[in-house]
Amino acid sequence: MSEFHLEGFVIHYLLESDTLECAKYIFVSESIENKSPSWRTRTALEILSQDNFLETFKLAGPGKEWACHIRIEFQRLK
Repeated sequence: MSEFHLEGFVIHYLLESDTLECAKYIFVSESIENKSPSWRTRTALEILSQDNFLETFKLAGPGKEWACHIRIEFQRLK
């Protein structure tokens, strides 16, 4: 999967896990264009119900641990 950002970054992801029991998918960056190769990103998509899901985007700089950058809960409009 690839993700394109307005800031000029293109992040190429690999699926790290697909835990079907809890409907959570974790994608870890394989490469980030226009950024040092020591940076990493991780996106998690968790299906909470038929009508909503949670997206969490984390960053890790060189030699750093994961830090939550964005956490959004999406809800279907009925």
